[in-house]
Amino acid sequence: MSARMESPRIRRGAAPCSVARVLPLGLCLLVLGCGQQIMTPIAADALGPPPNLLDEVNTTRQSVSSSSSPASFNPASRGLDGSYRGDGRLVRNPGGTCQTGMPVYGMQVSGDRVHFGSFNGTIQPNGVVDMDYGKNWVIGRFDGPHFIGRWIAPACSYELTLNRES
Repeated sequence: MSARMESPRIRRGAAPCSVARVLPLGLCLLVLGCGQQIMTPIAADALGPPPNLLDEVNTTRQSVSSSSSPASFNPASRGLDGSYRGDGRLVRNPGGTCQTGMPVYGMQVSGDRVHFGSFNGTIQPNGVVDMDYGKNWVIGRFDGPHFIGRWIAPACSYELTLNRES
């Protein structure tokens, strides 16, 4: 028994897909940037850090530590316990590949310990937490049921505004 291949047939009324028809669409996507991949901070690990990345980390640490401090945090009170969610607003995007905003959720606090994806840290008595994972940092301050901070990565940085869920 021999295999037989037939040449493809075009239905009557259907236009064949040709380079002349596909090329304008490809150019449109290229010009409009539709083909760019959106990156999240963790996915950006493969990128080399910009020369001023550690400057941004240090500036953020100073800003968080010097801002008006809330009443002293007492881990025994467990007043910060819970799950936090909110938004991330893009503040640095040198490669133009990051989303302008993103929902942020999954930050868990228990006593003075914070767990947020691959990040883990301890809340200091002034409410500050400074966590790193590879070339990524989450630095911020808890003030009551609120967390304000920054997620810093090689490709982009986000200002985080999170609230404890009820």
